This record gives sequence, structure tokens and C-alpha cells, in this order.
Amino acid sequence: MFLNDGFAASSPSARGTVRLLGAHISGQLNCRGARLENTAGPALNADNLRVDQDVLLSNGFTASSASEQGTVRLLGAHIGSLSAGGARLTNTAGPVLDGDVLRVDRDVALDDGFTATSTSEWGTIGLAGAHIGGILACGGARLENTIGPALDLNSVRVDQDVLLDDGFDAISGGDEVAVLALAGARIAGGLRFDTDRMTRTAPGPGPLIELDGLTYSGLPRPASLPGWLTLLREHTPRYSAQPYQHLAAAYRAVGHDRDARTVLIAQRRDQIQRAGLTVAERAWGRLIGITLGYGYQPWRALLMLLATLALAVTLSVIGGHHGGLAQKPVTSAAAGCTTIDQIGVGLDLGTPLLRTGARDRCQPTDAAAGQILIIAGWILQLLAWSFATLFIAGFTSAVRKT
Repeated sequence: MFLNDGFAASSPSARGTVRLLGAHISGQLNCRGARLENTAGPALNADNLRVDQDVLLSNGFTASSASEQGTVRLLGAHIGSLSAGGARLTNTAGPVLDGDVLRVDRDVALDDGFTATSTSEWGTIGLAGAHIGGILACGGARLENTIGPALDLNSVRVDQDVLLDDGFDAISGGDEVAVLALAGARIAGGLRFDTDRMTRTAPGPGPLIELDGLTYSGLPRPASLPGWLTLLREHTPRYSAQPYQHLAAAYRAVGHDRDARTVLIAQRRDQIQRAGLTVAERAWGRLIGITLGYGYQPWRALLMLLATLALAVTLSVIGGHHGGLAQKPVTSAAAGCTTIDQIGVGLDLGTPLLRTGARDRCQPTDAAAGQILIIAGWILQLLAWSFATLFIAGFTSAVRKT
């Protein structure tokens, strides 16, 4: 079916300018270079259309509408492929492409200068629940919505790659609405995604992307790991563990275990910040973060235990040199402890269960330095036991990591 090479049609009908509901075309639907307009309904109304080969909306194809139904409607359609490179679609009251539950056997190309502008709560491009058997390519596209998402890919299924880079430009003016919706999307191939030109025009903060439930193969590109963590932490509508867990699994799958741990630590920090935990839960989480890296870096507690030990030895030596330690029995003429004994007392104070025997020979005096050592010893013992316990708990994964 050929509606191309300068074909033009306009209508004020709510039923559609070109109406192909339930039609079956065994070859192509070729609308290259066509111009369709409608002031009250869809420009192309093709719900449940079946096209065995290609739907071509490229080479200067333009369509405009002022209808909540959408400019181009392909709800429930089943087509071979969709090529809309360079097309220009507008709608002042609804989406420009409504393709919910659309089934495409091969590729969907909304690239090479594809431009879409709408005013719709449901998204400029709506492909929620669609199944694309090939690639979804939006490189170089420009999508704009004054009140809703620029691209709605919630629950979409793509059997190959999703390309949202190479100059992909998405703009939304909606309050608390993500510019790009990818919740529950399943991508069997890779995800190439560039946020440099993704913006919000609404005043105040708001999310750029909804990712909860998104799955993909391999590592997302081209953003770096810090860039992805910033996106997950600062530009999503709420805390969700799944995007972090999937990203960590992707890094682990390619052997980047350190990066995987970095992702999981970032997840715990975001959970503490945005997950609505109680004050006690946040305090415990921050303590575990400082001492154990949320269970992924137990060596932190070991370093703190060693620091406690060094502090205990230092205090014992300094206190001993200022009359804080004396050999037993304590008398007015009692001799001061040797430096070795002072170090031994420090080791006894700074490590749990370790006994050097130095405290059997030396004990704190009644002098000010001796009393300080007694009080410091209580605190150091508490710290030593705490850090030792935390290290064992972290090393044995007894501390909950997620």
C-alpha cells in the first residue's frame, strides 16, 4: 500500500485522517514523504493493523494532530518493522505515537533526525508492553513533552539492543515525571544510553529516568560507573534495590568484582538516604558503612582494631613515662616500669583476649597519669572488643549486606 512521495491528506474527523483499523497488508505500508493532518483525531489510525513487511514513515514523513488519541496509533498492531528516520510528528493534546502492546518482528528505527513533540501525560512516544524482535534505535532523535514522559518503554521487551545515544535528546516539562520510563523493560541485548541531553524544563527537582525492574545484557554504555551511580542515586524517582543489583551482577559477570562491590556499597548508601528507614536503622546502617563498608569491606574494622591497639600502646608508654605505671607492689619507692612492660600493658588494653603478663608486673598508680590510663583502658577495651566483633561478623558475612 503506497501513500508516499507527496501524498497529503487532512481531516477534522475524530475517526482519523487515514484509517486502517484491523487491516492486513501482506507487503509494505509505504508512507515515505507523506503529510497527514487532523485537528480532532489521529492522523494515522491503525490499531490492530497487520503488515507482513515494513511500515515506512521516513523520508520527510510529517503528521500532526490535536487529539488525545494520538497522532499515529498502532495499538495492538503486528508489523514486520517500523522505519521512521527523519519523520516529524506533533500533537498538541496527546502522544505522537501510541504503540502500546505493539508487536514488531524486526527493528524499530526512530532515528536520523526523528522529531516528536507532544502534550501528553502518557508520553510522547508510548511503547508500553510492546515486543520488538530486533533493535530499538533512537540515535539522533529529539523527543519533547510539555507535561509527561518523553519516551514510555515501561514493560517493553526488546530481543536485541536498545540505542538511546548518538545525540539522543529527550525533554520533559512534567512535575515529578521521569523523562524516560523504563520500568520493567526487558532488553535481551545491550543498552546504550546517554543522559547528557536528557533534561527537564519543569521548575524544581525531578527524576530523569525510571529504571525499577529494567534488565539488559552486559554493561550499559557509554556512561562510566560513577556516571551510572550518580544517575541511580540522584535522577531516579525513588530508591530501588533492583537497578543496583542488576548493575552489580553485570560487572561481576565480566570479572569486575571491585566495581560490583562499589555498586552494592552505593546501593546501601542510597537505601539509607531515600528508603524511609527509621532513625535507629539509619544510625546502624551508617555505623556498618563506616566500620565494614556495609559488609563488603571488613578490613575497615581490622584497621580500626589495629589503630586502637596503636593508641593503647602509645598511651601506656606516655603514661608510664609520666609516672602513670609502677611495678608491683606499689610503694613509695616503687620503681617505674620498663618500656617493654609499658608496651605490654598497652597491648593488654588494646586487644581483646590477648594477655602479655605485663599487667601482673605493672599497674596504674594514683597519679593523674595513672588514673587517665585506667579510664582510657576501659574505653580502649570496649573499642577493641567492638571492632574485633565487627570484623568477625563482616568476614563471615554475618552482617546483612542488602
